[in-house]
Amino acid sequence: MNVNFYLSPSGTIMASFTFGTNRIRVSSGDKCKSNNWDQDKQKVSGSDQEELNFKLKRLEAWFYNEHRRQVNNGLNPNSETIRREFLIHMNRKQKQVKSTDLIGFIPEYLKTAKNKKGQPYSPGTSLNYLQLEKHLKGFRDTTGRPVDFAYVDKDFYNRFVAYLRTKAGKDTSVGAYISSFKHILNVALDEGLSQCIEQKKSYFRAFAEDSDQEALSEMEINSIYEAVLTDPYRSHIRDLFVLTCHTGLRYSDWGNYKPENLVEGGTVLKAFTKKTRELVYIPLHPRAKEILSRVFKSIYPIPTAIDMNRIIKRIAKDVGIGQSRTKTFTHDGKSKSVIMNRGDMISCHSARRSFVTNASRNDVPDSAIMRITGHKTEKVFRKYVRIEKLESAQSLIGHKFFAG
Repeated sequence: MNVNFYLSPSGTIMASFTFGTNRIRVSSGDKCKSNNWDQDKQKVSGSDQEELNFKLKRLEAWFYNEHRRQVNNGLNPNSETIRREFLIHMNRKQKQVKSTDLIGFIPEYLKTAKNKKGQPYSPGTSLNYLQLEKHLKGFRDTTGRPVDFAYVDKDFYNRFVAYLRTKAGKDTSVGAYISSFKHILNVALDEGLSQCIEQKKSYFRAFAEDSDQEALSEMEINSIYEAVLTDPYRSHIRDLFVLTCHTGLRYSDWGNYKPENLVEGGTVLKAFTKKTRELVYIPLHPRAKEILSRVFKSIYPIPTAIDMNRIIKRIAKDVGIGQSRTKTFTHDGKSKSVIMNRGDMISCHSARRSFVTNASRNDVPDSAIMRITGHKTEKVFRKYVRIEKLESAQSLIGHKFFAG
């Protein structure tokens, strides 16, 4: 750790404070002529310059004292925290920007934020950032730690992840918040509102776990489709679920099940996806056409996700989809295993996974499935394919490579 002074080309006396891997360069606020500056002694020559040299000595001491103060207060000093305090010490104001406050920057960012297609964020995406804002406030209020760009470092990351695990539960949810946090930090850096680069380091990881969502086989979908239901509302929900098993649409896209969305003589469904805001065309399975004819005439509105999930779980159990499954996941930073009834793991999103899985089982090319589902990367797409490892091995029995 050391403080050095040097003269800039304009004659300003600059201070350079180095500690660890951090270094800041700031103006002392004073000038002198180049022929009066002694770089070896880092002082101004001349008997009448004692006051200025004493001022530089006091400034040197200030850097050491401020660094010690921040360490003692558990603030993990870095170049940005020292620079900010220096500006306050020198009675200077930082450059005025839209927001240098990390928490305050999030709602400001959402006012103009756009996705990769240049379109405003969907309500779901915006909600994730607003939840991040809420968790950052909670972290600040619970721990008493300052939350600002200058204070983000490895210790902040570890403590915030630990906090999120107590609030958000599974690491999948925690990782989603960290991913949004990384994005916010990168945007602030790009816009010159922050100098934080911690989010670019390897430790700042937006981890994720495999989802526990289930996919149904074609036989299981048939069982649900053929179930005798006396309640017309339950029948309507069943129809929507099975229809989605054949179209792969998200729950948020069920508004596309309308007569005007049928093209090519009723053989193709044209859908505009709400989440990704793109147009997809889905060839219709004969059963999908038959179900659509009922959905078009139904007096019932699209059910809430809560109603949908509650009823479809009950129907799945009634038709025998209730085997026990062991699921392993990370919760609060610890690996846990639970035995779950498979029927309880089925939700409206299982229909989309079932569509992808069964299409893949029937040798529909991945590229064709992705054009229907709207997946942009194979990495994300493959997460939707729920083919068991044993089933995959069984399919290879008799393959010439394994036949010997």
